[in-house]
Amino acid sequence: MSITLKIFVVLIIGGVVFSVWDWQRWRHAELGKFGQGQANQVTAVAAPLAPPISWPELGFRLSPPQDWTVTLASASAQLAKFDHSGGQIWVTSVNFRGNLAAEADSQVSKLPALSRERQYITGSLGEITILTWEAGGATHQRALTNRNDQLVIIEAVAPTASWSTYESTFWAVYQSLTWF
Repeated sequence: MSITLKIFVVLIIGGVVFSVWDWQRWRHAELGKFGQGQANQVTAVAAPLAPPISWPELGFRLSPPQDWTVTLASASAQLAKFDHSGGQIWVTSVNFRGNLAAEADSQVSKLPALSRERQYITGSLGEITILTWEAGGATHQRALTNRNDQLVIIEAVAPTASWSTYESTFWAVYQSLTWF
């Protein structure tokens, strides 16, 4: 065996050993906090929710945050507005016959660039698709779900600087939506 071949074999073996060693270090660093969310992101505990508001003609109910101002609309697509010092939530329902994923795609094309990947809440009552973007110093979230030819849109907004204060509360409201 020539000296060149011996050097080549030693380099290959050394490279494999180094790659395995480096991969183990990388894997430990990457997966050490897997499933714990983004670093340095502190989210406040969700505000308690009030008893649900029902819209029997549309077949769903939703719980607003407790101690938020609730304004119910009478004959419009916008059903309610929940307001609290910097955060706001609007609940809207429109007639809809179509695919929720296609509607989410359509809405994404009309929005500024999303600041997060789409998020989903899935349960026995259906799926909620959540879109998040930033515009004008505020972070916006739009939750979309449909059933029985109705598209329910829950839109939340809060100043970007205080988004983490409201985010858990917004998610609690989305999760409180119940079809009946």
